[in-house]
Amino acid sequence: MKKTRLIAFATAVFMLLPVLASCSPEKTGNNTVKEDDPWYDSTKFKIEKDIRQYEQLGNTGICTGSDRVFSVYPLSKDHWGSCRTVLDTYDLEGNLLGRKELSCPDDFRVQSIYSVSADPDGKTVKAAVYLNSSGKQFQAFIDIDTETGTVSNIKNILNKGNTFYNDVYAIDIIGNYAVVTLNNSTGTAEVSFSLLLFKDSELVGELDTSTVNINYFFEGFSLDLSSDSLYVTGYEYGDIVILAFDINSGKLKSKKSPGESDDKTVDLSEYTATDRGNLCKLDSLGNVMKIDAETMTPVTMVDTNWYTPFFHPTRSSYLLTNSYILSCTETRTVILDQVNVSYGIDDQNTYEYVTVLEKAEKNPHAGKEIIEIAVPVYSEGISDYLAKAVYEFNKTDDRYLIRVWDKYKSGFTLGRMVPNADEKETEMYEMIQDLKGDEAPDLVIGIQQNYAMRDDVFMDLTDFLDPEVMDKQYANIIEAGRYNGKLYFLPVTLELEGLVINTELLKDGAEGITFEDFDRMVKEELNGFSPYDYPDSLYCDKLSFILSCIDTKSAIEGEDVDFGTEQFRSAVEYANENFVYDDDDSVPVEYLYDSDSRHKGECCYLKITDYLEFVHILNDQDGHYAIIGTPSVDASGPRFTALETVSVSAATDVKDGCRKFINYLFSGSAYDHDVCEFRNLVTNRDIMNRNIETLTLRNNEAFELYLGSKESGMIRVPPSVERAYGDKYATDDMRGSFLSSMSTVSTYYYGDPKITRFVMEEVAPYYAGDRSLDDVVRYLNDRTTKYIREM
Repeated sequence: MKKTRLIAFATAVFMLLPVLASCSPEKTGNNTVKEDDPWYDSTKFKIEKDIRQYEQLGNTGICTGSDRVFSVYPLSKDHWGSCRTVLDTYDLEGNLLGRKELSCPDDFRVQSIYSVSADPDGKTVKAAVYLNSSGKQFQAFIDIDTETGTVSNIKNILNKGNTFYNDVYAIDIIGNYAVVTLNNSTGTAEVSFSLLLFKDSELVGELDTSTVNINYFFEGFSLDLSSDSLYVTGYEYGDIVILAFDINSGKLKSKKSPGESDDKTVDLSEYTATDRGNLCKLDSLGNVMKIDAETMTPVTMVDTNWYTPFFHPTRSSYLLTNSYILSCTETRTVILDQVNVSYGIDDQNTYEYVTVLEKAEKNPHAGKEIIEIAVPVYSEGISDYLAKAVYEFNKTDDRYLIRVWDKYKSGFTLGRMVPNADEKETEMYEMIQDLKGDEAPDLVIGIQQNYAMRDDVFMDLTDFLDPEVMDKQYANIIEAGRYNGKLYFLPVTLELEGLVINTELLKDGAEGITFEDFDRMVKEELNGFSPYDYPDSLYCDKLSFILSCIDTKSAIEGEDVDFGTEQFRSAVEYANENFVYDDDDSVPVEYLYDSDSRHKGECCYLKITDYLEFVHILNDQDGHYAIIGTPSVDASGPRFTALETVSVSAATDVKDGCRKFINYLFSGSAYDHDVCEFRNLVTNRDIMNRNIETLTLRNNEAFELYLGSKESGMIRVPPSVERAYGDKYATDDMRGSFLSSMSTVSTYYYGDPKITRFVMEEVAPYYAGDRSLDDVVRYLNDRTTKYIREM
């Protein structure tokens, strides 16, 4: 059973394979933008909603029609009582043209929106909704007049009168068709769904799912009218399957796995229908593809290099972005991004952004020099911080234009799983081989593997940052990333790692803690409760402890691999004596999620990727805390790894352009006039200050509303859940402590999945008493040496 929530989105583990040891010739050829290069002007605007005090936003719907964008959303103060529903109309520049509250007959209220679609003229919006009136509740299709907001043509979807239904999981409108997904679960652990197909608001029939058992559906359906087929992608017993149904009979035509198609066969399950019924897909690098209805072959409607895309962002437990193509023609594409952000236990915010791409008559960037940027295809996405820097640089710079490396500009399909680990390794192998030579890119994102840290692959970025830009950085973090004395990459977004501890438990000014002092603290100050074992912690095992302490980078950086340090031995010995479980897979799931019995004290081990994670882990709102290093022989400070990096190809012919962009990125210029609401850690001190100010405001607003909901009795949260989430007011003291702790980071943590596996496999016999620690070190050194040399 998985220990983390399964989402329909890939997370990637990168394994870089051999890099040929040859000199890299400089790139050659024409490297400027031509006037006839295709270009789409982009406009991105936020959908603003008329939310009044204490109102809660329900499910929303957005669609397009006749140069207009329509936003429909219900609002309620008590969830299931009084409700008003608003229709907003925007032009394609993001200007609000009109705002009307819906008027329904017979006192019906639109309680929730499932799906919406506008007619081509923009006169009527058809919606699938949940209606409520005087004890009558049901799902229905309705028509909304966009001029008046009047609701008409109400058709009960399930046609069962006044019965309340909680089994409707989703309703998707696809052109003239609609698919209703029903949850057939009966309260048991087994989850199953069934599908109803409608045409022109009338029931066609139930799709035949009798021979399959789907327990999760990916968002979006694919409708191919040329073959009368509806394609559905979901999970059956943990495996991804693609189902094809006949839209006339409802019969199941085929079931297959994503990998069963050959390279020449178009996988229609990757394409979802727009509100006009066109089959389109959007990938993680911003490419827009459409299926030609006559030939049933994919056509590139918008290439990622025909505009500056807002790259699909990274995901986390508190930030989730879903992207959809609302409409797509030869001259215009409209994309919707729904960003779900959480700032607390009872705080869920959905922000919606519309991007309009309009084809330009000629390229406005003609004559600019091109900077090619390489992004690993199966990355976890691009952070808002980096994506905004690329966008704003392209928008404002008069000499250079950043484009995605043409050789690797196809991303993975959003909303679908990416290929397996072997396929990812092959992709990365090919990319690393191509990082040299006359076809190499100029900038490279996200490569940290030690065997790519070479002069014939990347430039040394020492002194690449201008002095005034470098002065703004946490220089200790940048300097910690040196490999054999050189900066082959600069860290863009960070993950800090250490112990978050009440300073009353520390010696004055301490930035770290020795193994001996750590052991004494656990026994005498923490009543025997480990800082690695607290509610929701996934680190309560031997391997997690060892990896949090050892310095892999130092062990493999010199002439010879050497894990035989006092640090490594102390970590292994302490783990063996003080942890029950060998690795995270051996920890029982019921224990991991037992918030009632797991203790949260004044010291917790944590990997921190944004400021609020630090705030929420603190045990006491009024205490004074710091981040210190994990146990070590020399009490060294906390450490970091880079979630994103930027490197410059040794073969680039636009070194000055790369330098200009990197200084733009690290100066924080993209955020000169914007609120810094991103959920990342960066090396720029000024940007971090502003980011923390913004996150503090959002956090405290959410916490105040949470307290109000508790006091009014609207919600009840068990104390154990409150302890696990750690919601509290963020204070100036917390802010000062966090920023001060960033100044004490002293080590760059290098993680390699294969070396991690070596450590796990070689220490296991030691735990069992079948091997000495000296033998562990010897075998580990031998295996790692062979691995490094093969690279």
